[in-house]
Amino acid sequence: MKATTPAEAATAIAASMATPDDALAAHIAAARAAFPADLRLRLLEGEFHERSARPAEAETCYREAAAAHPANPWPQARIANLLLATGRAEEARAFFAASIWTSTLPETPRTALLSRLFGATTDLPRRADFLAALLNGGPDDRFVLLKLAALRFRQRNREEAARLFATARALGPLPVESELLELEIHLAAGSFEPAFCIAQALAASNPGRIDFARRAIQTAQFAGHGELAATLLQQAMERWPEDWLLLFRFNRAACPPATDAVIFARLAVLRPQREADPRWLFQYVLAALRQGRTDEAMHLLPRLAAATATAALAAPLHAALSTRPDVLWNAGRGITNAVTDDVQVVCHPQARATVIVLAGVQGGVGYMTFSHVDALLAAHQVNVIYLRDVHNRAFTAGVRGLAPDEAATHEVLRALAAELGGQPIVTIGASLGGMVAVRVATRIGGHAAISLAGPLHLGVHDDDAASTGASTRFTMAAAFLRGEPSVPEMLRAAPATRAWQVFGTGYAPDAKAATLLDGLPNATRVPLTDCAHHFVFEHLIATAAFAPLLDRAIATP
Repeated sequence: MKATTPAEAATAIAASMATPDDALAAHIAAARAAFPADLRLRLLEGEFHERSARPAEAETCYREAAAAHPANPWPQARIANLLLATGRAEEARAFFAASIWTSTLPETPRTALLSRLFGATTDLPRRADFLAALLNGGPDDRFVLLKLAALRFRQRNREEAARLFATARALGPLPVESELLELEIHLAAGSFEPAFCIAQALAASNPGRIDFARRAIQTAQFAGHGELAATLLQQAMERWPEDWLLLFRFNRAACPPATDAVIFARLAVLRPQREADPRWLFQYVLAALRQGRTDEAMHLLPRLAAATATAALAAPLHAALSTRPDVLWNAGRGITNAVTDDVQVVCHPQARATVIVLAGVQGGVGYMTFSHVDALLAAHQVNVIYLRDVHNRAFTAGVRGLAPDEAATHEVLRALAAELGGQPIVTIGASLGGMVAVRVATRIGGHAAISLAGPLHLGVHDDDAASTGASTRFTMAAAFLRGEPSVPEMLRAAPATRAWQVFGTGYAPDAKAATLLDGLPNATRVPLTDCAHHFVFEHLIATAAFAPLLDRAIATP
């Protein structure tokens, strides 16, 4: 390994660094003797000691290099990384603040080291102190402010997080990851239009990023741009036809009925090419159900019920749909699955109750569309009021087809129930809709509420991690319902309203949340021992337990 220049020596040593043995040590010693002032060789000697599990010797090399080359920031960077790697995070943070943050180390490695040091402790006050000490009034403050914003967001101080983001943005361009966090902060605060502006800009400047395309679609929907969301969906599907998460977004998008049908027709053309992708096919099944194509869904579901990636959700859906023939599911009473139909009413001449059904993120109850839910309720002597939240605000902005705000919506629902005959009112909803079902029942004097795995307190419930976007919905709902009572508090304040909380015992977040109802005389827990996920409605139908539960809710004094 003879070399005539320091660069040749350094290149040869670096190429052999994967195997730091005695031979390499000898080569490093010879090169250092030949070129004692070369910085790169000194750093390579330190790296050799690190790889040989001699951190003290490595630190000596790096500190000597820093002393000999005080204007060069790379020895300091090596020292900070070594301190962090050897468990001396506090010392590393102090060294970084004193020697590196304002040095000439390039922005990318400097901010990467900032991130590593920031994440090296879970002590939030210590993190905040470290960041505050770095602020010096310069443009690089934006990177520190972004970390502080993330910290405040985690502490649920979203107003301060938003302020810090605005301050950081005024100092210069933000990293993409930070813009995504800013987007999340806007969504969490219910500021849909600013969130959409960020998502749209990110998608436009990063046309190859499918995750940005999905986010633009989602935020367009939240901001009320249904037609634009549909256009973005169609464009993304043409570019990434294999992406099942685009179908996931489609099944939660507020596409007008005609556009919904056009997109589904395109999916039907693509389906033969996706036969081997169970996740894509499962989302296709959900779209098919919305189009009333239950027979096609039933053709695909047995295969999906046997696939590892989709079995947990497809099997109960298949079992639920198997409880009656396709002709009965599609018999219907004029109920549509169009997301633009936010109020639909069905009257029964001998009604013994009025049931209010509140849609969830899928536009129905669990995976069952409103037309399928109505096929179930048609067997009962009940009036039904079907409601959707086109505002995407957990019904806190009211129902567009009834009234301009929540309080007025509740008054209209009371009056409508009285017009329908004044029978007992029973509300039903799944997931976030389940919590709203309790909220509505307790606010309008409802007889009972059936919550299908609805959160009891948004700070306790953790939604299905596999459901991309679900956590966003819950975070937003927490902002809309800030200061409002939890479900147990609602029920304590309305003792005449009874609630049934249905949950899968095998899904820990829901099982844990259900314990919050312990001791409430007007709350009944309904554990499903065969359910290990968040979608419980299909299990109730498959086991023929839904009809008795509804009858009990209506009849219970």
